[in-house]
Amino acid sequence: MLKEMWAKDLNLQLYYKRKNADIYFAHKNKSMPLISDKYEEIANAIMTEMRTGVTFLEAEGTYVNNKKKIVYCIAAAVQVAKLTELIYSKDESAFISVNHV
Repeated sequence: MLKEMWAKDLNLQLYYKRKNADIYFAHKNKSMPLISDKYEEIANAIMTEMRTGVTFLEAEGTYVNNKKKIVYCIAAAVQVAKLTELIYSKDESAFISVNHV
């Protein structure tokens, strides 16, 4: 019985720590590098509609040795969903990575 109570208490503590971490990180910025053949169209849309800057990075795929541009931008965590929707509206096959900054 004591072991079950301890396990429930531990689970409750972990739950609250996780929720607090979610709240804490929700206000942080995210980096969103993306790869798309329509990188110029996506970059222009991000700059005009989201009013945030972008950077192009040169990349080279190792599988077929083709050169690509990576569109790199920083966004507030609350903007990630809207930004993702915007990107996929321009190119459904875009590859997006979302990372903590």
